[in-house]
Amino acid sequence: FGVPGMAVYKRTVDYCKEKGLTVIGDVKRGDIGSTSAAYAVGHLGKVQVGSRSWSGFHEDFATVNPYLGSDGVKPFLKVCKEEKKGIIFDLDGVIVSTDKFHYQAWKKIADKMGIEFNEKINERLRGVSRMESLEIILEKYEGAPLSAEQKQALAEEKNGYYVDLLKTMERCDVSEEVVNTLKSLRRKGYFLAVGSSSKNAKIILRQTRIEDLFDAVPDGNNITRSKPDPEVFLKAAEYIELLPKQCAVVEDARAGIDAAKAAGMMAVGIGTATEYDKCDRKIKSFGELDQIF
Repeated sequence: FGVPGMAVYKRTVDYCKEKGLTVIGDVKRGDIGSTSAAYAVGHLGKVQVGSRSWSGFHEDFATVNPYLGSDGVKPFLKVCKEEKKGIIFDLDGVIVSTDKFHYQAWKKIADKMGIEFNEKINERLRGVSRMESLEIILEKYEGAPLSAEQKQALAEEKNGYYVDLLKTMERCDVSEEVVNTLKSLRRKGYFLAVGSSSKNAKIILRQTRIEDLFDAVPDGNNITRSKPDPEVFLKAAEYIELLPKQCAVVEDARAGIDAAKAAGMMAVGIGTATEYDKCDRKIKSFGELDQIF
């Protein structure tokens, strides 16, 4: 690729540093083409050390070479940014399953208050916020009216039980199919984000040691409205610097599918969401995402 190629790569890296994009490692001469390097940075915000997986970009985007003049980096990046794509995942029920922990924690609260609570009612809590979940449970409450402070205390008590249970999670709580598919999608150049209403999303990702597989994790701490409002998915698109139409959402709950459609994103249903006719695509297993994208 020669010195001119490396000069283009250097300008690309300098430009990305100037704009606050992440540049990982250093690409040695002859290891990966300068066009590939520029494309990788513009498309991903990253350059992977010695990654042969970027070699295909050199051939696929050779027609962009006219942009690589003395001031060619900026228009080159503009072309790349228009083509990049993102995939946003609901966490619980898609990446991991903590349903049993939610159920056990809410059951403990319900039993304490003498409220009927079963798995059918628990299904209604999927994809909604903690306070909204509490309101659903309280529909069968027959005691004295509760103040906002009392409700907040109950929600915090439930969360305490739930977080204690989350601390028992390990890497083995995420299937190899999920991990391998996420890695494959990243290699293909997709931005990956988690869009969860849970305020414990980052705890779960940290406990299962998969947080490095995602570029952004907006969760219940960053939003004021839970699904089916599209706020969390729009926030995820904002974090990965994409337009909603450039993103797809993978969801297992109807509220999540509604949120994805309201955000103007492609909705991929998995699990119980496959019964919902608003899904754009339906998959039986997580690994099928590698065939769709």
